[in-house]
Amino acid sequence: MHFQLEPILVVYNHLSGTSDNSLEVQDHLTSLEKRYNLTAMDVQQVLDHKATKSTILSKNIKKVVAIGGDGTINAVLKIAVELSLQLFVVPNGTFNHFAKHAQLPFELESAFGLLGNSKTKKIDVGTVANQYFINFCSVGFYADLIARRIRLQSLGGFKWSSFFRAFWQLFFKYRPIELTFARDSVSITKRTPLVFISNNEIEFGSADMLSRRASFDSGLLQLIIIKDYNRFHFIFLGILSLFFDTRKYIGFEVVKLAEFSIHSRRSKISLAVDGEVFKMQSPIHFSTKPTALNLEVPRTHQ
Repeated sequence: MHFQLEPILVVYNHLSGTSDNSLEVQDHLTSLEKRYNLTAMDVQQVLDHKATKSTILSKNIKKVVAIGGDGTINAVLKIAVELSLQLFVVPNGTFNHFAKHAQLPFELESAFGLLGNSKTKKIDVGTVANQYFINFCSVGFYADLIARRIRLQSLGGFKWSSFFRAFWQLFFKYRPIELTFARDSVSITKRTPLVFISNNEIEFGSADMLSRRASFDSGLLQLIIIKDYNRFHFIFLGILSLFFDTRKYIGFEVVKLAEFSIHSRRSKISLAVDGEVFKMQSPIHFSTKPTALNLEVPRTHQ
């Protein structure tokens, strides 16, 4: 009797991460090939959503394994939501904020082992224009910083050296931006150096901000508008918040909404979406898709 192997899609970002564990990852992929009908794609291939959807539907794929960091998860996010796929995450990026927030296993053996021993946790996904996000969006200083870092890196610089060069250049060109935030018929205009939009609530200003999230299924986005500081105060507090709880000292407004829009006098705004930068036409509309993603977590997960 012939048994057909269960089809799965594996998306592997070979460029993510800081350590060279490619051989170990490849060993696990070889092992998967013996147990599943495996279709492998690079991140760039998955970004062709039409072709990827066609492959998934033709092969009746129900599970997708994302091997990489937050950018890799973001690349498969839209397809996973729209086709109701089960998403397995193997953290292999530089920061892995989402995996930390979701308390997913980081050890490769355990992460790959979820394929045979997991449960589904339905979580919210944020949307901005035609993009999906799982962690954060930002407008202002951070988005400009990432855009400049990517540009410097494309000219041959290393990731971290490009980051610090971009930071130094922007520090002396720092200017707050004027944005209008609107929901229904209510609007408010603010001058701010930085706006964060998080998928569910985060501990902004706390050292735990990048490793904890209060909820994954509240059905709300958290809008964080930073006070208009001078450049030295703003940068100093931003650096301190990576190590200490600065919530008493950082002035910011927090609003939780299911949807809203951001307007700017500029025709286009730089927006960082899970670490990737896009130029978007103003106004930019944000909303949430409650419990839209089927995330696979350990069975012992709370």
